[in-house]
Amino acid sequence: MLAEITQAGEWRVPAEPKHLPALATLEAADPGFSLQHVEDRVSVAFWRLRAAEFFADPGYVEPVLSDTMHQDERTRLLSSARDEHCFELPAVGAVEIVDASLDPGGHDRIDVMVRWSGRFVRRSGPRRTKTVRPQAVYSHVFTLVRRHGTKTDAEQAFASSACTSCGAPIAVSNQAECAYCGANLVDGSLDWVLESVGPYTADMAIRRRQEVTDPLDGDVDRELTFAVLAKIMSLDGKLHDKEQKSLIESGRRRGMTNDQMQAALNSATRDDVPLPVPRDQREAREYLELAVRASLVDGRISSEEQRFLADFGDHAGLSAADVRILVNRERGKSYREAKRVLRSERSTSQSS
Repeated sequence: MLAEITQAGEWRVPAEPKHLPALATLEAADPGFSLQHVEDRVSVAFWRLRAAEFFADPGYVEPVLSDTMHQDERTRLLSSARDEHCFELPAVGAVEIVDASLDPGGHDRIDVMVRWSGRFVRRSGPRRTKTVRPQAVYSHVFTLVRRHGTKTDAEQAFASSACTSCGAPIAVSNQAECAYCGANLVDGSLDWVLESVGPYTADMAIRRRQEVTDPLDGDVDRELTFAVLAKIMSLDGKLHDKEQKSLIESGRRRGMTNDQMQAALNSATRDDVPLPVPRDQREAREYLELAVRASLVDGRISSEEQRFLADFGDHAGLSAADVRILVNRERGKSYREAKRVLRSERSTSQSS
């Protein structure tokens, strides 16, 4: 069964969210529960929100908004749909669960990170738009809610854009009920619905990346990390040519395309594009560890990347000694892990 379609340049083996015990509890209580279904529901909410903005019609997104959504949040989302601005050429790069919580007396919640890119434009006439911001990378957390104890209908699990009760398509409407069977679409009694859309913070990004304990896996979210590193290096007002050159070389070694790097750089140079930038030296040090780990994905650090890591450490308030210690520590981890993998492969080949 087909579970996911992703751009070739974006796909990687997703890390299992083992740090979320609430998901294990959900899976035990709900045999039909699946991460793919939750991510699909988020995708439905994302594209309905973009459609509401593009067509200036809140009816596209209202049928998937939870009735528990705070009124200020509802007003903000629906106002954006009535605005003269919208996004052109949106493209989703990653949809991954980052947190979950259960409330036996109310609603269960799942936070899902959506990393996407798009060009922010203003309508200047019929079928005419004017670019306000070029293609840039965005990361948001979509919070889904469902009544505690609700069970997933396995037969409807991959019909995420339809009414879970009868399977009919969800109309463009401000009504909370299905136009065909009358089922309530927004109270969380049938399926997951959208409660809020918020920023993807630095602590979320670091916690998610720390789930990848194998240094050989490299960077699990190249485009966003690239944008954050560029943002930190340009906090003095400008990303200098030498810094940009070393940053781009690092991006190329991680397999990023020129378009991906340009979109990330566009994000880093704008004050109106939210990025999960470290708030203190502790978070900056953790980002540097991740940058070193990604640089060591092929077992070596080029001279360009060494300059890049030194420049990043300087901008983040870390000394040259801090950078050297981190590089040596991560190099040692990478070497030990490579030896472990080789021993495991040798043992497997001998036993077979």
